[in-house]
This record gives sequence, C-alpha cells and structure tokens, in this order.
Amino acid sequence: MQGEADEDGESGAGPAPELPLRSDPLAFERALEAMRGDLTQYVRQRLGRTLLRRMDPEDVVQQALLEAVRRSDEWRVATTYTLRVWVMLLVSQCLDETRRRNLGTQKRDARRERRIESGSAPDALARRWASEQTGVSHGARWEELRVAMESALAGLEEQDRRVLVMRHFDGLSNEEVAALLGLTSGAASKRYQRALERLRPYLERFTDRTG
Repeated sequence: MQGEADEDGESGAGPAPELPLRSDPLAFERALEAMRGDLTQYVRQRLGRTLLRRMDPEDVVQQALLEAVRRSDEWRVATTYTLRVWVMLLVSQCLDETRRRNLGTQKRDARRERRIESGSAPDALARRWASEQTGVSHGARWEELRVAMESALAGLEEQDRRVLVMRHFDGLSNEEVAALLGLTSGAASKRYQRALERLRPYLERFTDRTG
C-alpha cells in the first residue's frame, strides 16, 4: 500500500471498476485474496510491540476477510464504499477488538498502544520517516533526523498524524483516508497539507545539510 501521494489530491490511480465484484461471488473472493499481503503489512505497522509479541498480524487479516465474506451482501447492496475501504474498515474493527481483548487489563497503557496501532505515535512514526529518508535504521544521521522529526510530529494533532500515515506510508487516496477516518474530503486534505507544512522545514534542513 505504501506509495507517494500527491500533496494536493489523490494518490494517482483510482479504484478498478467494481461492478463485477458486486455481482460475482467468486470475483469478490478473488479480490479479497489479492488484498491479503497489503492488509497484512497494514496491520503489522499498526500493532505495537506488545501486541506483536502476542499475535500474528495475519490472524487479524484472516478474521477480517472471513467477516467480509460473511457480510458480502452488505457491501454489494447497502454500501457505497469501495471494496478496499470497506475491508479496511473491517480490519480496523478487528484491530480494535484485538486491542480490547489483549490490553483490557492494562488500561494505563491502552491509550498509548492505540496510538501505536494507528501508526501515529510520534516516536514510531519518526523512526519510519528517518529510515525512509536515510535508507538505514541506525547511525548518526538517522538519529539526528529521528529526534528532529519526533519533536515536530509530537506538535501535530493526533488526527493529522493519522492522515499523514495513511497518505504518505499506506499510499491511500485522500478520499479513502476521509472515508476511513470519518472526515470530509476537504477536511482530510487540509489536515494532510497542515502536517506536511509543519514537517517541511525539518526535512529541508536535513536535506541541505546532507545533500
């Protein structure tokens, strides 16, 4: 799912025509299976270290895909979501259930684990961004950028960070992000732009010094 998104709009390719998926059960199931790898990566990036020690991301995806098959008529008839957005909503529900089941007795840490599961905790996101920019996962340059980015990311609203993760790292379109987070398209776009503007000075400063 990772990919570069345009700063002011969609990520490029639109969804494939889905009318056959709404009328052909076999095509629907093949489309679900084709998403499995991307969905597994999506879940892995959102499970914090605590949950990754306890479970396999593939289990969450399998649960969501089974639910999608069980509720397939709901998508075919009663929803206007694209199949990918609808399945990702099911995946998010499964993640929430997993968090409650595994962290219900650890309420003090539950809120932080939820941020990590969304991929939006400043420290985790800074590590990902530093690795993307430097091509490594350690070293002086990596650490310098990680520290700077963590400070900048901590100053963003949580929802802005979530939009940033989904647009920049997951490669979702603005419309998909809006649907997944319950925002209007305009609000999602504004949050993405605001996050990029906040981070741009840090990235430009790093590029000027290391380019």
